[in-house]
Amino acid sequence: MTPGRDLDAKTRELALDFLLRFNIAFKIAKVYEAGNRLFQEQIEPLFRSLALIIHAAGEAAFSFRRNALFFNQVRLEFDLANYQNFRALAAEFAARGIGAVTFGEGLTCEETGRLIGLLAGLDPDAPEPFARLQKELDPRLFAHVAVEKTADIPEAAKPESDAAKIYYLGIFMLQDVFEKQKRKSPLGLNILRRWVQNIVPLLAENEAYFLGLTAIKGFEGYLPNHGINTAILSVALGRRLGLSRRELLDLGAGALLHDIDTLEVAPGLLDKPSALNAEERKSVHRQLRLGAQRILPLQSGRRIPVKAFEIAFEHRLRVDLANVPPEVRRTSLHLFGRIVKIADAYDALTTRRVFRPTAFAPGEALAMMRAKSGEEFDPILFKAFASMLGPYPVGSLVALDTGELAIVLESHPQAAFAARPRVKLITDTDGKRVDGPEADLTDADPKTRKFKRSVLLSLDPGRYGVRTVDYFLRKAR
Repeated sequence: MTPGRDLDAKTRELALDFLLRFNIAFKIAKVYEAGNRLFQEQIEPLFRSLALIIHAAGEAAFSFRRNALFFNQVRLEFDLANYQNFRALAAEFAARGIGAVTFGEGLTCEETGRLIGLLAGLDPDAPEPFARLQKELDPRLFAHVAVEKTADIPEAAKPESDAAKIYYLGIFMLQDVFEKQKRKSPLGLNILRRWVQNIVPLLAENEAYFLGLTAIKGFEGYLPNHGINTAILSVALGRRLGLSRRELLDLGAGALLHDIDTLEVAPGLLDKPSALNAEERKSVHRQLRLGAQRILPLQSGRRIPVKAFEIAFEHRLRVDLANVPPEVRRTSLHLFGRIVKIADAYDALTTRRVFRPTAFAPGEALAMMRAKSGEEFDPILFKAFASMLGPYPVGSLVALDTGELAIVLESHPQAAFAARPRVKLITDTDGKRVDGPEADLTDADPKTRKFKRSVLLSLDPGRYGVRTVDYFLRKAR
C-alpha cells in the first residue's frame, strides 16, 4: 500500500475494529493477568481482525504522528466515537515512547496476547520506558512484531488555543446579534452558521476540551454565554446521535438563537431575585411566545433554518406536552427542540443566576434532570446526553481515594471504564494545593494490578474555592 492512497471501506473498518479491541484488551491487561477469561475473550477476535488485515496487505503497521494515526502509511480518518478511542490509545503509546507498531505475516494469537500484556505491564512513569521495552522484546517470543520509538517532532500549535479563540469569538458574535436585535437593526446572520461550521470539526478533534469550556459562565452577560454553551452541548449530542453535517449546522444555528425570545421580556422580570407572581408569570409566557416570532423575519438571510423558530418555541415545552398552550397543536416535539431543551437545561442549572446565586455541580444537575426524564426531557436523548458527559462530567471537581482532589478533563470513551475519567490533580494526598500532573484513572499498578486511583465522590468547586475552567483555559496558552 503506497503513501497517499485512500483506504477502502472494508480495510478502514478492520483497522478501526482492531484499534478498538486493542485498546479494550490493553485496559483489561493493566488490571488482570494474561490468562484471565476477559482478556482472552478480547485477544481472539482482535487477532482475527489483525490476521485479515495482514492477509490483505502483507503487514499491519500503525504509526502515531502528532495528533494523527497512520495505518500502512495512510492516515486513518475518525468519527467522534472512534476518535476518543484513538486518543486514549495514542496517550498510552506516547507515555511509553512508542511511535509505531508493525505486525507481520506469521503472527500468532499467542504472540499478540504476549505483546499487549507486555505493553500494559510497562510502567510509563519509570525512567526510559521504551529502553526497558526493547530489552523485554525477546526475538524468539516476538518474531513477527516490530516496535519503533517515537520520533522527535517539534511541538505543533496547541489545538486548545484555536478552540478557545473560537469559543470567545462566538460569545462576542452572539452578543452583537442580540444587540442588533434590540435596536431592530438588519442582521447578517450567515456568521452564525459559519461559526457552527468551525466548531463541528473542532468538536470531533477535541470534544472533551470544548465541553470543559462550557464551564465558562456569565462572560459578557448570561444570554450570549448561555447561547454558545447550549450550541456546543447540542452539537456534541447531535454528533453522538449520528446527525449529518447539514443537520448539525441547522441544529447549532438554532441552538444559538434558542433564547432570542427573551429579548421581548423586561430584564427586571427575567432577573428578578424573588419568585414571580401570577401576573408576572403570565406576562413572561405571553412575551416569550411572541418573541419566538422574531426569527421568522430573519429568513431574508436564507441561511437561518426554519427549525430555529421551532427550537425557540419547543425547547420550553415538556416532552410529555403537559404545558403546550391550548391554541397550539402538537402531537410531538421536533428532534432539534428536544436536544436543545436538554442542553439548555443543563447549562442553566450549572450557572449562577440572580434568583439562584449557587449553581448546581454537573453531577447534581444531571441527577435533577434524570428525575424529570420522560416528563420534561426525552428519556432516550437524555440517556445519550448523560452517557456523553459520563458519571463525572468534564469540569467536575472530584475527591480521590488517595486523598487528592482532581478536576475531570475527559470522560473515558468505553462504558466499562465510565467511572474512570482522565483528571488533573490539584492537591496532594495531604490536601495541599499543587499544580499536579494529569492522571488516567484506568492506570493500574503493574505489580499489584490494582487501580492507582479511584473517584470517591463529586464535590462543589465553590466550597473549595476552585474555578475548574481556569485549568482548561491554561491549556490554551
